[in-house]
Amino acid sequence: MEKDDLEKIGISDPEHQQKVLSAVKEMHLDRCCYLIETVQDVISRFPQRASELVLSLNPKKEAQAICNELVAQTGDLQKEVTCLRNLLHK
Repeated sequence: MEKDDLEKIGISDPEHQQKVLSAVKEMHLDRCCYLIETVQDVISRFPQRASELVLSLNPKKEAQAICNELVAQTGDLQKEVTCLRNLLHK
Protein backbone atom coordinates (compact mmCIF):
# COMPACT_ATOMS: atom_id res chain seq x y z
CA MET A 1 0.00 0.00 0.00
CA GLU A 2 1.34 3.37 -1.02
CA LYS A 3 0.16 6.98 -1.02
CA ASP A 4 -1.30 6.58 -4.53
CA ASP A 5 -3.48 3.74 -3.26
CA LEU A 6 -4.72 5.89 -0.40
CA GLU A 7 -5.55 8.76 -2.73
CA LYS A 8 -7.61 6.39 -4.89
CA ILE A 9 -9.82 5.60 -1.90
CA GLY A 10 -10.17 9.24 -0.87
CA ILE A 11 -7.42 9.69 1.74
CA SER A 12 -5.60 12.73 0.40
CA ASP A 13 -4.42 14.47 3.59
CA PRO A 14 -0.67 13.69 3.97
CA GLU A 15 -1.01 13.46 7.75
CA HIS A 16 -3.82 10.91 7.47
CA GLN A 17 -1.90 9.00 4.81
CA GLN A 18 1.09 8.75 7.12
CA LYS A 19 -1.09 7.49 9.98
CA VAL A 20 -2.60 4.79 7.80
CA LEU A 21 0.76 3.73 6.35
CA SER A 22 2.29 3.56 9.83
CA ALA A 23 -0.63 1.49 11.09
CA VAL A 24 -0.38 -0.92 8.16
CA LYS A 25 3.31 -1.46 8.90
CA GLU A 26 2.47 -2.42 12.49
CA MET A 27 -0.29 -4.84 11.56
CA HIS A 28 0.42 -8.52 11.51
CA LEU A 29 -0.76 -9.19 7.96
CA ASP A 30 0.47 -12.78 8.18
CA ARG A 31 -2.31 -13.43 10.70
CA CYS A 32 -4.90 -12.06 8.30
CA CYS A 33 -3.60 -14.41 5.62
CA TYR A 34 -3.79 -17.28 8.11
CA LEU A 35 -7.42 -16.43 8.77
CA ILE A 36 -8.16 -16.49 5.04
CA GLU A 37 -6.55 -19.93 4.79
CA THR A 38 -8.60 -21.16 7.75
CA VAL A 39 -11.87 -19.93 6.26
CA GLN A 40 -11.00 -21.55 2.92
CA ASP A 41 -10.19 -24.79 4.76
CA VAL A 42 -13.53 -24.68 6.57
CA ILE A 43 -15.39 -24.07 3.31
CA SER A 44 -13.62 -27.02 1.70
CA ARG A 45 -14.80 -29.27 4.56
CA PHE A 46 -18.47 -28.62 3.94
CA PRO A 47 -20.11 -31.50 2.09
CA GLN A 48 -20.73 -30.88 -1.58
CA ARG A 49 -23.17 -33.77 -2.05
CA ALA A 50 -25.76 -35.43 0.18
CA SER A 51 -23.84 -38.72 0.05
CA GLU A 52 -20.90 -37.07 1.82
CA LEU A 53 -23.08 -36.39 4.86
CA VAL A 54 -23.51 -40.10 5.47
CA LEU A 55 -19.75 -40.80 5.40
CA SER A 56 -18.95 -38.60 8.40
CA LEU A 57 -18.78 -40.59 11.65
CA ASN A 58 -19.63 -37.65 13.87
CA PRO A 59 -20.70 -34.63 11.82
CA LYS A 60 -21.89 -32.68 14.87
CA LYS A 61 -18.52 -33.00 16.63
CA GLU A 62 -16.67 -32.11 13.42
CA ALA A 63 -18.86 -29.05 12.87
CA GLN A 64 -18.28 -27.94 16.47
CA ALA A 65 -14.51 -28.27 16.04
CA ILE A 66 -14.64 -26.16 12.88
CA CYS A 67 -16.75 -23.51 14.62
CA ASN A 68 -14.34 -23.42 17.57
CA GLU A 69 -11.44 -22.91 15.18
CA LEU A 70 -13.29 -20.08 13.43
CA VAL A 71 -14.07 -18.41 16.76
CA ALA A 72 -10.39 -18.51 17.73
CA GLN A 73 -9.29 -17.08 14.38
CA THR A 74 -11.95 -14.39 14.52
CA GLY A 75 -10.65 -13.40 17.96
CA ASP A 76 -7.16 -13.00 16.52
CA LEU A 77 -8.53 -10.85 13.70
CA GLN A 78 -10.49 -8.74 16.19
CA LYS A 79 -7.25 -8.03 18.09
CA GLU A 80 -5.61 -6.85 14.87
CA VAL A 81 -8.58 -4.65 13.98
CA THR A 82 -8.52 -3.11 17.46
CA CYS A 83 -4.80 -2.47 17.13
CA LEU A 84 -5.32 -0.81 13.75
CA ARG A 85 -8.17 1.32 15.08
CA ASN A 86 -6.04 2.45 18.03
CA LEU A 87 -3.16 3.32 15.74
CA LEU A 88 -5.42 5.34 13.48
CA HIS A 89 -6.78 7.30 16.44
CA LYS A 90 -3.28 8.40 17.50
